[in-house]
Amino acid sequence: MNKSGMSLIITMLLLIGTAIVIGAAYYAWSNDVFKGTTEKITPTIDASIGSFIKPVEISAIQTYYFTNLDLNSDSEIENNPEERFIQAIKLEFINNIDDGMYINTRVYCLTPNVSWASVNIDENNHNQLLDRDGEPFNYSGQYIFFNGTTYSSSMKFYDEEGRLYYASSSNGTAINTSNLLDLIDLNCPSKSFFLNGNSKEDITYYILINHTKVPNTIIFEIVASTKYGEVDKKITFEIS
Repeated sequence: MNKSGMSLIITMLLLIGTAIVIGAAYYAWSNDVFKGTTEKITPTIDASIGSFIKPVEISAIQTYYFTNLDLNSDSEIENNPEERFIQAIKLEFINNIDDGMYINTRVYCLTPNVSWASVNIDENNHNQLLDRDGEPFNYSGQYIFFNGTTYSSSMKFYDEEGRLYYASSSNGTAINTSNLLDLIDLNCPSKSFFLNGNSKEDITYYILINHTKVPNTIIFEIVASTKYGEVDKKITFEIS
């Protein structure tokens, strides 16, 4: 091989080596740039996802506290003596979009070994107790209202403002409710309504605690089903 051929081979090897060095340097540089760009873009994407509008939201008091309910200190709430109570739970449903929709709700108890019911109360008629069909509940030939101020083996009722009333006749005379044992005709754990676009609507669940240990933390979950999916709210009763 003559000198010109040898020189050509050396020149080609040098060019290949230079290309490899330049390629490696470019790869390292571009990788750093891409990594830096990813680190800067990812939080922006996360922030954008986090700010998506929820079609429906539920607003409510999340924890209710109860004390001095165990009258005979047997670490239970029961009907004899009458220690049972009803708590009104107001839920505000907020529609954040223009589209109106039907809302189907249901309440569940997530805490085991609790006897409870979701009842109907007519707040516009002295807090009258209604059956599951919305008719006045007949208890041993009389109707129950929760507008009494005295206890005579009478079930308690706490309204949305936390005011305490006792089971009574319409004129406020105390009624003994300790024999009100069958809750099947009272239990109504679901409610449905139409929520207009960009509006708010209130509904109220009335939760009757029929039997539980004391102390106890009872967790209820209200699940609302819409055409956009489900939304839920947990409500806690702290009983001590």
